[in-house]
Amino acid sequence: MSFHHRVFKLSALSLALFSHLSFASTDSELNLDFLQGMGAIPSVLKSGSDFPAGQYYVDVIVNQENVGKARLSITPQEESANALCLSPEWLKAAGVPVRLEGYASTLDAAKQCYVLSRNPYTKVDFSYGSQSLVFSIPQSFLVSKTDPSRWDYGVPAARLKYSANASQTSGQSTSAYANADLMVNLGRWVLASNMSASRYADGSGEFTARDITLSTAISQVQGDLLLGKSQTRSALFSDFGFYGAALRSNSNMLPWEARGYAPLITGVANSTSRVTISQNGYT
Repeated sequence: MSFHHRVFKLSALSLALFSHLSFASTDSELNLDFLQGMGAIPSVLKSGSDFPAGQYYVDVIVNQENVGKARLSITPQEESANALCLSPEWLKAAGVPVRLEGYASTLDAAKQCYVLSRNPYTKVDFSYGSQSLVFSIPQSFLVSKTDPSRWDYGVPAARLKYSANASQTSGQSTSAYANADLMVNLGRWVLASNMSASRYADGSGEFTARDITLSTAISQVQGDLLLGKSQTRSALFSDFGFYGAALRSNSNMLPWEARGYAPLITGVANSTSRVTISQNGYT
C-alpha cells in the first residue's frame, strides 16, 4: 500500500469520526443564533400545543363568519393545558354571540373564565399562520339577537341618486323633468329627501319635495323616529302626506327568527351539517 493511499484512508477515517462527534455533541433543538442574533427558540416552534403563549391580534371567526378583530393573550398555563380560557368580557368585546348559561359546565370558577372547548359540540381553533381564532358553536348556544350596544350607525357619508330627461317638440318648445334622492348620514341621524323639478313647454316650472325627514333608530322600541315631511304607510287605507313626527317599526332590528316564518328545530349536530326544511313543496 502506497504512502498516499494510507494518508487518504486516515484522512477519511478522521473526517468520519469528526462528523460523528459533531452530530453527537449538537443539541436536538434548532440553533437560531444566525437569525437576528436570537439565542432562544420561539415557543411557537418548539411547543406541541395548539395555543403557543404570546400576545396576538387575531381575526375572530364564528361559524365561518368574521365578526371582527381582537387582542388575544395566551398564557403559559393555557399553552400547557392546550385550551383557551376566555372571560365573558373578552367574548363580548370580540363579538362572539355566545349564551354562556349553556357553558356553565366549562366555567373555571377560580379564574372566572370559560374553557368553551370542554363542550363536546364546540371547537376553538387558533391559527398562528393566519392569526385567526375560529369558533364552531352550535346554533342553540348562540344569542339570537345582537346586543343594541353593539349597533353601528355607520360612518358620515352622503349619497345622491338622480335622473333627468328633456324633450323638444317641432315647435321649439322644451320640457324637462329631474328627480333626486338625497341621503346624508351623520352620527346616529339620517337626513333623507326625495325631490323633483319640472319645466313645462309654456315656460312654467314646479319644484316638489315629497319627503324631507330626519330620522334616528330607537333601540328600546325597535323602530325609527322620523321628523319632518313624510308619508303614511298603511295596508288598509290610502297613504297621505303629513308634517310632524312618526314612530315606525324597523324589522332590521329584530332577530331573524322574528321576521317571518321560523320553524323551531331542536337537536345538536355533532359536526358541520346541512338541514333542509320543506313546506308545501317549497324548500
